[in-house]
Amino acid sequence: RYGEQMLRENPDKLKPYYEGDYTWDDLFMSARLPWAKNTSLDNAYDCVLCTLVFMNHRKSASSPTRYLKRLFAGLPFLRHRKGQNNAAPNVPTARDNFVLAHSFAAGEDLSTLFRTKWKWPIGADVAAEMPAILKAALACDL
Repeated sequence: RYGEQMLRENPDKLKPYYEGDYTWDDLFMSARLPWAKNTSLDNAYDCVLCTLVFMNHRKSASSPTRYLKRLFAGLPFLRHRKGQNNAAPNVPTARDNFVLAHSFAAGEDLSTLFRTKWKWPIGADVAAEMPAILKAALACDL
């Protein structure tokens, strides 16, 4: 309910982000975004997450709880993903995994949304991984 109310009351919360020169690097840094302290979200990440959950809710009429359950159900499909040179996961890998996990939850490829609307740099391997993620999402009975 909080997220839905927040989006209803603040539909243009991310408008400065969309229309400005902000990038993924700014998304998690509240000090970099043009919002007044104590009158908006601490950072745009909260708004992005709420937008994903409730965008899916409006589109498919599934509950936000179902979306979140599917989000967590998709995480085991990302365990094999490692950072560069098979190192521990790093920021780019974590960012790409976030996109893949939300695509699993929504049951559709959200990489274009992240790349164009939210200006996230998406790794080339996301496109290669997406068919397997979406196939697994179709088989998920949540």
